[in-house]
Amino acid sequence: RGIATTGPALLELVKKRTPTPDVAKKLDALIKQLDDDEQEVREKAMQALSEMGPLARGKLAEAIKSGDAEVKRRARWALEKIGTAGDDAVLLPAVARVLAARKPEGALEALLAFLPHVDHVDAAEEVAGALSGLAK
Repeated sequence: RGIATTGPALLELVKKRTPTPDVAKKLDALIKQLDDDEQEVREKAMQALSEMGPLARGKLAEAIKSGDAEVKRRARWALEKIGTAGDDAVLLPAVARVLAARKPEGALEALLAFLPHVDHVDAAEEVAGALSGLAK
């Protein structure tokens, strides 16, 4: 899979993996529905979360920590459908380092918005390190 390495292309890649405020609200609502009294509502929420792909990973990872067994089970199912963050854990730190080196306009803002949604600890540390390079 080819990834363009220009500043704008890398910024776009980061932005596509950053939930907008509207998407974050939708994710929160869907996570809440995993605990709905109606099975059909729970099923639809689980399916919708899996279809949102990597944007839902962070919220689903939080939901797995829920005290409710049903929420945990459904969140785990959706995460399995989406797949692991393994590729992103390798790709995104490299993207952040290139953005820090090239300093394209908007990189600082894009990485700041993205950082809370990184669900892999090592990748989050790399992104945070790139932010310090951009802030200089």
